[in-house]
Amino acid sequence: GSFWALLGAVFFGGMPCYSFNKHVLVFLREAGFDPIAAADMKGLYFFVSGCSRLSFGWLCDRFDPRRMALLHLGFIALGYPFILGVPAHRELLLPCLVVVAIGYGGLLPSLPILSVHYFGRRHLGTILGVYKIPYDVAAATAPLFTAWLYDLYGGYAVPERWNASFAWMGLA
Repeated sequence: GSFWALLGAVFFGGMPCYSFNKHVLVFLREAGFDPIAAADMKGLYFFVSGCSRLSFGWLCDRFDPRRMALLHLGFIALGYPFILGVPAHRELLLPCLVVVAIGYGGLLPSLPILSVHYFGRRHLGTILGVYKIPYDVAAATAPLFTAWLYDLYGGYAVPERWNASFAWMGLA
């Protein structure tokens, strides 16, 4: 039940985020952004995600943490498909980046918050250790998977469609 659903959400919801934070500079350069603007956008992405980590914890103290986690996964799933339009519509970058960063920021703190909510504090270390495995596997494989598809298809169109699909799978 809850254990496997959370594990899947962490893995699939994280895949697009981990890919994005590794490939965003190359993607933006290919979309015609100069190196400084691309670096600024990556910096903004991490700034917004950092702010989101703080706000997520605060919101979980006041509202149902399950709904807050779904909200953050929803931000990833809703924002990520917009990256597909960025090469043709540069104005989509900022809203896409901010929405995905809000979702990404809530993903990391969701693990301990939801683990305590669902399973209590007994065996919390073991539970968090088990959840860290799919988290780290997603963080390690997402950039490689994206790079492999990029090399196979000669661009980011196909990998970003996969990543958008992963985002929706994480929400499901």
